[in-house]
Amino acid sequence: MPCFGWKACRPPPVPLVTRPGLLLLHKPVGPTSATLVREVAAAAGKLPLCHAGTLDPFACGLLIIAVGQATRAVDLVHDVPKEYVAEVAWGTETDNGDHLGTVVGSRISIRVNGIGQGLGQYPDIAGPVPV
Repeated sequence: MPCFGWKACRPPPVPLVTRPGLLLLHKPVGPTSATLVREVAAAAGKLPLCHAGTLDPFACGLLIIAVGQATRAVDLVHDVPKEYVAEVAWGTETDNGDHLGTVVGSRISIRVNGIGQGLGQYPDIAGPVPV
């Protein structure tokens, strides 16, 4: 189920979890990953579980939850290539830095033909910085 725009939608009902395995849940915009994991944990009873990554409340996508003995293989999921799709509003500034804030400024000063080169010069905040 694709997500479009920033409209929050109701998450799908949590299935009854009665045996080990991987549970593939669609996380819609709105709830946190932790909220869905808690709901699955309540449905799973005493079965151990863990999830293979966190999605921001503003993000939608696949939330993988390992239940029972499948928790032993969750590290394998981290090595699988992932794809991220984003919608960007260039030149819009909000009072809290996200799309829910009040717009406090607007300007565009980026040349489209040089955007790829410009973005490549900024290192990932959590990654290594070249010396």
